Amino acid sequence: MEAFHFTEMPYPYFPEDYMERYGSARVVLPNSHCDPKVMHELYNRYLDQCELADELGYNIMLNEHHQTVTCMDVIVPVTAGMLVRRTKQAKILMIGHPLGSRLQPVRVAEETAMLDAVSGGRILAGFVRGVPGETHPSNMNPTSNLERFREAYELIVKCWTTPEPFSWEGKHFQYRYVNVWPQPYTKPHPPTWTSGSGGEDTLHWAAERKVTYATLFAPWSQLGGYVAEYRKRANECGWQPERKHFAYALMCYVGETQEQAERDGKQLMWYLSTKQSRGFWFPPGHTTTEATKRGWKPGGKAAGNASAERSGMSMDYESLQQSGVFVVGNPDHVVKKFRELHDIGVGNVMMMMHAGPMSNEDVFKSQRLFAREVLPAIREFDRESEREPAAVG
Repeated sequence: MEAFHFTEMPYPYFPEDYMERYGSARVVLPNSHCDPKVMHELYNRYLDQCELADELGYNIMLNEHHQTVTCMDVIVPVTAGMLVRRTKQAKILMIGHPLGSRLQPVRVAEETAMLDAVSGGRILAGFVRGVPGETHPSNMNPTSNLERFREAYELIVKCWTTPEPFSWEGKHFQYRYVNVWPQPYTKPHPPTWTSGSGGEDTLHWAAERKVTYATLFAPWSQLGGYVAEYRKRANECGWQPERKHFAYALMCYVGETQEQAERDGKQLMWYLSTKQSRGFWFPPGHTTTEATKRGWKPGGKAAGNASAERSGMSMDYESLQQSGVFVVGNPDHVVKKFRELHDIGVGNVMMMMHAGPMSNEDVFKSQRLFAREVLPAIREFDRESEREPAAVG
């Protein structure tokens, strides 16, 4: 089982009454609340966490969002570029590029190939549609987001695997000359990932292309079904997926004792506390008609964490622990929970180990304890069941 350290690199210092004053943590919260000196300190704090993960022997996950206080990592290739020369062994998962709002997919192919070459093949190329709340900042039509994403993905893979110049005349992108230099270090190209919330259409799309499928903050009771559906479609396409083709993102904190872990780990709840305008989060056309209708049902003007809300789960701490979205505890507890994930069929755990104003002191304690007590145990899982097919739960 592979493990990835993750922080969304938030800016947690903004008015508590932001919803009353501005109506959303995204898009319209004025950037006058951002202190550049504070941001300087925060960025370097977050990069220190990533570098420590590398030193401790596990991997790094980066993601990207725009015009929001929840995530100040606004361009994953830049962040990855800061890290590739300051890390030695960590795989760097960029999940990632919001292709639905990217204007130049060929540029994405170039940037990723360059990073892969510099790192010696440590780049994992994650491609996402982009969350609905970025439709307005990107100034893109939400109804074409999915089409643009899928066309851009096919173009990028062709950039990496075509050994001569070619032209591209698609619906959304046209190029007379495509001839990407450099080519990726990894052959035929860096492993590709995507994320989703269990929708059959995305599961099938990923399975047809052998793309690793990452589920974000969904109850574990749903994961077995996602694994089974992906495997079914992969088998129909003539191939057998492994656990490495499944990933899960969760909130994780490891403490010396259960009590200490609970005390410090509850700080991760900050990630689920911010709100955004429903007008930004549910733009018509970005998701299905039914999903849009659910988002606009009577009862409020704001939306919280989208992954949690789509699943219908309770947002209190105890329920999040029971659902598996939070894995907070002593090393034995965390190992036991990760074993459950492995048995479902998950081979990659993307751990948000920092949120909000958590100090690096608290995060480093958890990271070091994870590396010393948990990481060796979860890596034994794969050796115990080497080459076994993923369970379907």
